[in-house]
Amino acid sequence: MESDIRNFAASKLVDYKVPSQVVIVDEIPKGPTGKLQRIGLAEKLAHVLIAKQEKNFLSPQDSREQLLAEIWKELLNLKQVGIRDSFYTVGGDSLLTVVLLAEIEKRFHAKISLDDFLKSPTIETLAKLVQGGDQIKDFAGPSQATKQTSASIKDSFWNGFKNRVLQLIALYVPGYTTTRVWLHRMRGVVIGRNVSIGLSALIETAYPQLVYIGNNVTIGMRTIVIGHLRDLTAEARANGVHTVRIEDDVYIGPGVIILPNVTIGKGAVVSAGSVVSRSVPPQTLARGNPAEPIACCGVSLGGGVSYEQFVRSLTPLVR
Repeated sequence: MESDIRNFAASKLVDYKVPSQVVIVDEIPKGPTGKLQRIGLAEKLAHVLIAKQEKNFLSPQDSREQLLAEIWKELLNLKQVGIRDSFYTVGGDSLLTVVLLAEIEKRFHAKISLDDFLKSPTIETLAKLVQGGDQIKDFAGPSQATKQTSASIKDSFWNGFKNRVLQLIALYVPGYTTTRVWLHRMRGVVIGRNVSIGLSALIETAYPQLVYIGNNVTIGMRTIVIGHLRDLTAEARANGVHTVRIEDDVYIGPGVIILPNVTIGKGAVVSAGSVVSRSVPPQTLARGNPAEPIACCGVSLGGGVSYEQFVRSLTPLVR
């Protein structure tokens, strides 16, 4: 019944107007004049929705469903998800659908058609659809950075197209510690735990595998990370070596430009608007164009301390 109502609505309305949840009630309250009382109706039906979710909740039954559940939780920032929950009921939308199907193809080596998914957008259905996949890859999630390989990074029309589409989505999608980070991981950027990426940040569109980002890193809005420059990084691409390394506990201010063949050391801070064309030592505040070390950092903003604590810890460098 509910799926029939959603399908009917989808045939008449644009995507964003299709209801994500359907609740069937005996009647809608009316006022003294007989008019429908829509105001406050959602609050009155909250207990119905909660009871419905608890009744329909079914936890993953095998490793395939467990992996799919982990993907959903990371993508939608959920603490738990049942295998019969609708993707769109728990927070999914058309953009995240594209991201989800791309990640499933990457993890399971199985291509899922959009039409098949929309017929029943649940983990239970997806688990059946991916059974033909060759092999399941281990789920790394945000708590584990992908290990660097020595495989050559080659040009590919499909990879190039996918990278650019996912980068375009990541520019403006909400979720600076969740969805945005997830999208860049899918592109191939190596990203550790507890990383935040600001709005409109551009991270190496053509060869994202060249970029490494460690744990507890903050990347400000409108930051640009460039990992390749033709002949200067050809050897790195051939050997699968990172040309930009942002180590643990680093803080990158807004509007920073990072050029290839640099390492920003552990605990370093780069001031807003700087251009990093050479490596920044650990526990160092760098600023300018090109960015130059100006102070030693007792603590790093990337470590979660307050700005006041950070300023008090600075020791100016004597030139």
